[in-house]
Amino acid sequence: MSAAAPATPVSPIALAVTTAPAAPSATMRAVLLQAPKTMAVVERPRPVAGPGECVIRVSATGLCGSDAHIYAGHHPTARLPLVPGHEFAGTIAEVDPVARPDLRPGQRVVAWPILFCGECGACRRGHRHVCRRLQVLGVHAD
Repeated sequence: MSAAAPATPVSPIALAVTTAPAAPSATMRAVLLQAPKTMAVVERPRPVAGPGECVIRVSATGLCGSDAHIYAGHHPTARLPLVPGHEFAGTIAEVDPVARPDLRPGQRVVAWPILFCGECGACRRGHRHVCRRLQVLGVHAD
């Protein structure tokens, strides 16, 4: 038995936990936290990668203490409704090959869920994790 290739960290823009079949369609199913302690499986438009972006087909999502606080309605900055889960892995479904020639569809990846502006002082110094306009997928954005 051969060892699986390690996953590559990437910064996705569009994400949803999906249980839909692998065949492409215009929609997908996602778990949506509609309000504290209120979740539903919903149909959502399938995301499309824009310039510099990739779409990850999620195969596993970890739930941590932050997710428990978001679910209970105790997280101070979470914005509901949202698709929860900021710790996830999967395969690349779509990617901008010009901006990311190192990535290809079908490649296994681990997500870096931090969305940053790229313009503030922290971003310009390479400290994107403390961006003034920081958003985290599964906490502040889908």
